[in-house]
Amino acid sequence: MVLAAGGIGTPMILKRAGLARAGEGIGMDTTVMVYGASRFGERGNGHEPPMTYEWANDEVGYLLSTLIDPWLNYPIVMGLKGPAALATWTRWNHTLGIMIKLKDDLSGRVASERDISKPITESDRKKLAHATEIANKILIKAGADPNTLLVTPMRGTHPCATVRIGEMLDANLQTEIENLYVCDASAFPESLARPTVLTIIGLGKRLVKHLSNR
Repeated sequence: MVLAAGGIGTPMILKRAGLARAGEGIGMDTTVMVYGASRFGERGNGHEPPMTYEWANDEVGYLLSTLIDPWLNYPIVMGLKGPAALATWTRWNHTLGIMIKLKDDLSGRVASERDISKPITESDRKKLAHATEIANKILIKAGADPNTLLVTPMRGTHPCATVRIGEMLDANLQTEIENLYVCDASAFPESLARPTVLTIIGLGKRLVKHLSNR
């Protein structure tokens, strides 16, 4: 049996199967957007394909990419930040945006559908401060008005590393229960600070070969 219910679903199922350590520690690729309005009134990058350019600072632990919340999602996110941030919706067409995706530390737990925690560590805060400073400089160089720069509330984008290879899984993704395997983002040993799809596909292909050889 191959379990692939995702970074949150998989550990909950394994807990019900008696594997109590499942879900202890979680990675989220914690993400924020940094926005600034064009001081020249030019169209923002909400009109462009998302994540056209990206750059990873693996030494510190974050990824930067061109991205802005879609027009209808923007006020929902900004409403969480407060009235002043929500009022910036009127300048969406002229907003320049950079996404920050952190290689966040493993913390918190997935205990049940109603008990999921993901605290931000002091190390994560330092990574975010470093990335925000760089994003601000890029946006100003790109023509953003420095007086309009703001950072969105944090969000979790890639729940992962809840049933980690090398801890709860062996090198072939098998749990301590014979013939029960896990093949999804929960198997990651740590956060990626990158899209997860290619890594999951790679794990799946490797697992197919292993099972076929058996």
